[in-house]
Amino acid sequence: MELLNVEVDKWEIPLGQISLEEVIGSGAFGTVWRATLSRGNGKRGIRFVAAKCFSLHPILIMEYLPRGDLLGYLRKSRGIFDKYYRGKLQVAQLGTYDLMSFSNQIATGMVFLASRGIIHRDLAARNVLLDKNRVCKITDFGLSYQNFKYGHGNAKKGCIPVKWTAPEILFGDPANLSSKSDVWSFGVVLYEIFTIGIT
Repeated sequence: MELLNVEVDKWEIPLGQISLEEVIGSGAFGTVWRATLSRGNGKRGIRFVAAKCFSLHPILIMEYLPRGDLLGYLRKSRGIFDKYYRGKLQVAQLGTYDLMSFSNQIATGMVFLASRGIIHRDLAARNVLLDKNRVCKITDFGLSYQNFKYGHGNAKKGCIPVKWTAPEILFGDPANLSSKSDVWSFGVVLYEIFTIGIT
């Protein structure tokens, strides 16, 4: 079979510029490594990135967020080991201000998504990552809808995060799907935050 002659997209990175350093997380959809990315083309400088891999082949390069997911961060502040994120950063005890800050940042992010017509459908503390300054970044858009017009019919056909999912999604009623479905999930995220990571 003849290979297609496809131009390399400007966002593609040659494998030679990526060096996998250590596993920082894993899950059902692969392993995440802390990696270094060199600039290439004789340019000086490297930076840390996160590389999502399948069988040691990086397929997605992302910003490296050293504090990991919010759920793990909350639990580490109570001395509980997080099975998803293996980062080594120490976590101090969290106060009310910290919890309010996380809540406010997530709410602001969700307002932004709603203003763009995006329904996340999988908002949970495990899907919020923290950078070194504890800035929250909403991630994992695998279940999201855009412009309130796409759907998969009966939501029960696939795997869905039942504990965080609004009733209209659980009962397969995509006609009632709106940004209010994410408000339901946000309520559960607030529970996760203010119980310091209790399920």
